[in-house]
Amino acid sequence: MARFGFTASEYEPDSGPGNYEPIPEGEYQLMCEEAEEKQTAAKTGSYIKAKFRVLGPTNANRLIFMNFNIHNPSAKAEEIGRRQISGWAMACGRPNAADTDELLNLPFSADVTIEPASGQYGPQNRISGFKAPAGNAPKASAAPKAAPAAAPAPAAPATPAAAASPAAASPSKPAGKKAPWDE
Repeated sequence: MARFGFTASEYEPDSGPGNYEPIPEGEYQLMCEEAEEKQTAAKTGSYIKAKFRVLGPTNANRLIFMNFNIHNPSAKAEEIGRRQISGWAMACGRPNAADTDELLNLPFSADVTIEPASGQYGPQNRISGFKAPAGNAPKASAAPKAAPAAAPAPAAPATPAAAASPAAASPSKPAGKKAPWDE
């Protein structure tokens, strides 16, 4: 016999290993914590098994698991997996990555969907698209966004009459509304 050293009613019972219900669909900030190459069950190919942690904006610390085919008898399955890994690498700002170690612990944004239950497995989250966070976006894509801000001349009133009437200053937008480039 082994004594606890306490009374069981003094503690809240453990409710299990965690919440495995899918998180709501949407865009999330993620980070891959683990990735390893595994052989397929049929031993005819291999895949990358990856574990991603949700960083936010909601559901922080929830996990999403995903497999990426890298060697498969089906050329289509192999292409899909390799394109997914390419998207992951681009989202992490590492377009020349050749190993998963280069993608670990790097934050990125992704669209997360819910895959319906199938066979013995309940519904689960799936990464449906990878997106680069603002800090990892390629420099070339940031340049066009700067162009509208560099041309403030149309926003400035040209005459005193235009200054007195906001509607006259910018007839293409309703009074009191900001144009997208004014934000």
